[in-house]
This record gives sequence, C-alpha cells and structure tokens, in this order.
Amino acid sequence: MNSSAPAFIILWVYIMPPGVEKKRVAIFDHDPHVVEIIQQYCAAFGYEGVDDCQDAFPFLSSPEQLEKYDLFVIDWAYKGSLSPSAIISRIRQCQETALTPIMILTGLPLGSETSLAKEHFCTEFLEKPMTSSVFKALARTLHKEERWYRENYGRVLRLIQDETLDVREQTTLLLDRLKTSPNPVPFGVMLSDAFAAANLSREAESMLLSLIAHDNHNICALNRLAKLYISIGRHQEAYKVLKAADILNPKNPKRLCALGKIELKNKDCAAAQKSFSRALSLDQHDKAANFGLQLAKTMEEQSQQNPEISLSASYASLLNTMGISMVHQGRLDDAIAHYQQALNYLKCSVLKSKVSFNIGLGYLRHHDLKDAHQWFQLSQEHGKKKFNKAHQYVFRLERYFDKNHIEIGSRQIQLEGQNFLDDDEPLYKGGKSS
Repeated sequence: MNSSAPAFIILWVYIMPPGVEKKRVAIFDHDPHVVEIIQQYCAAFGYEGVDDCQDAFPFLSSPEQLEKYDLFVIDWAYKGSLSPSAIISRIRQCQETALTPIMILTGLPLGSETSLAKEHFCTEFLEKPMTSSVFKALARTLHKEERWYRENYGRVLRLIQDETLDVREQTTLLLDRLKTSPNPVPFGVMLSDAFAAANLSREAESMLLSLIAHDNHNICALNRLAKLYISIGRHQEAYKVLKAADILNPKNPKRLCALGKIELKNKDCAAAQKSFSRALSLDQHDKAANFGLQLAKTMEEQSQQNPEISLSASYASLLNTMGISMVHQGRLDDAIAHYQQALNYLKCSVLKSKVSFNIGLGYLRHHDLKDAHQWFQLSQEHGKKKFNKAHQYVFRLERYFDKNHIEIGSRQIQLEGQNFLDDDEPLYKGGKSS
C-alpha cells in the first residue's frame, strides 16, 4: 500500500499526555445547585478537585489550564460569549484534551443535538436530573473509551506500517482489533486516521466512504473525509462533505470556518461572510472567524471597486494586495497582524515563506530587529531553495547582532489555527517589498 499524499492527522490526538494521571473536573454551569451536586458526585467517584468555570473564554484560552483536567462537564444551556458547542470545539482543538471525556448536561428531551456527541470521541449527553450511580456509570464508560483509543491507536499504526505483513494479514489483525472495540464505528474512523498518518490516503478514503455508506449520518467520518480531501487538494469535494456534516450539526465553529475558507478560495464572498458570521455567533472570540469575515468583506469591496482585477487575481495574491494596501496607508501594525493571520489560510510552504518574509519586513520598518530576524528565519525554513530572499536579511541582522553583542535568543514564533487551503500562485511577486 503506497501513496504520496501528505499525512494530515496529528498523532498526539491518541497519545496519553505524560505525567501523573489527572484527577480534576471542570464544570461549565451557571446553576449553583447543579454545580454542588456534580461536585458531590465527583468527590464520591474519586476526583481530587472540581473547578466551577463561570467564565469560559479566559479559562479555555490557556492550553496549560486545560491539560490538568480529567473530565469536563458542560451544561447545554450554558450562556456566555462561548456557546456550549464552541466550548467543546476549543477543548477538542487542544492536543492534551483531544480525547478527554466530556459530559453534556441537558434538562430537555434529546433531539437532533445528539449529533454533537457523535461528532467527537468520548463525548456524551446526560439528562438532568441524574442519580449518582448514573453519573458514575457514564464517567466509567467515557474513561474506558478514552483508554481504549489511546492504547490501541499505536498498535493499529504499527500494524499498518509493518512491512513484514502482507495486506491479508494486516486486514485480519485489524478486524480482530475491531471486534474488541467498545464502539466499532469510531474504531473505523480511528483506523482511517492511522491510514492517513501513514500516508495511505486511498485506504483512509476507502475506509471513510465505507463507514458513510453504512451510515450517512456518521458525522465523525464526514469530518475526517473533508479533512482528508482538503489535505490532498480536493477542496470542492471537501466542501460538499462539509455541507453534509453542517446539516447534521450546524453548531461547529471550526467546520464553519473551514466552509468559509473554501468559499473565500472560490471568491464567493457572500457565502463566506455567512459562514464566518455563523461561527462568530457560536464563538465571538474565534480569531480565524473574525479574520475570515473581515477578509470576505474586503474582497467583496475590492470586487465592486475593480471587478476585473479582483476576479482574475488568485486567492493568495488577494491576501497580499490587502496587506500592501495597509502598508501604503501607513497601517503597519494592521499589515503585520493581517499577514500573521493570512499564514493560517495557506498550506504551501513557498507561500508561507513569502508571507513570513513580508512580516519580517514589517518588523524591520518598525526597527524591531529581533522579531524581524525571527520572521526572516521562519521564511528561510519554509522557502528552502525555492524562495531564499530572506537569507541576506538573516545574514546582515546576525552580523549586526554580533558586532553589537546583542543576544538573539531562540525563536519563539508560534502560529495559530489550522491550515486548510493551498495555492500554487506566488504571493510575493518581487519588485517592491510589501
């Protein structure tokens, strides 16, 4: 089994975080009576501490804060700047809590919202009022599921990569794993993740299509299939899959941003604005959604002012044009922030190199030499031999630092968000640097 497609699944999703086993619970519920009951149930179950999180946004803004928890309990009626679905999305985007159990409390009969639980591993609804025994039983089930996935993912990946086994032996061993799974359908999704991580995109696609053929409401499989298609550049197929998943659960801000990004790539500004606005209605602090909405509005304005140029321009060059415009208007800080966000919309390493170079130039104009040096270094890393314009800047800055005995320190740049899109056209076109 061979494929040249790039791997897109991050292996840490299934790897148990290092250190001592966590024994804390975070509760997102405005009802003090419910919080008190949950605290009692958690103490009886053996958790060492329970934290009442009244304001979700600052709490969820720190990955270090999240990783110490063993369980999250969220009221489906929680009110705040983050909706319950946005809270779940943020928890799942953090590498240490990608599989940490989540209980969703609801006082209403369960309806279509149950699709949310199907979208994530180790996530389940719990109807209020509940007894201590019901709470404990669900906690045990979720922790058992979490352990199973973490323990078996490595085994599955090793089987797939074992060159001493033929395809029939691999299939037999994988089916044996399937029989022991606490939930066979998510196991199939996990298996597709392992295929993708091993650069076996055809096998991953085949597994996911098989799961969807068996159950076209399998939202977890739909999500994975969309990510797979995006990772190998099949954006229009990804869009159709994302729309199907959106019908099943319209309250996933991350998926709405992915839809908006593809709509921007297609230059459908009205549809993109709608997708990003929906994401912001769930999570008003989402940086990708805020940037995407502003980008869609600006692209629409450009197309109205000069439709011939805008419609013929590439998605990447439009991002660049917007940054250059900000520089010419003297809005250097805005231009730097724009390019930093633009990096999260690009997958091509050469484009990233050119954007990083532009950010370095921005900091250079600000006389912020250390930050400029870091971004020029990042441009070098992304560009390799295909775009090496940053090399002379790195060399001159390091010579200046040396001459003046200035400590550079290690590079601290960290990019936010996830890359969904790719482009072949160059972003930086030479001549004057933006």
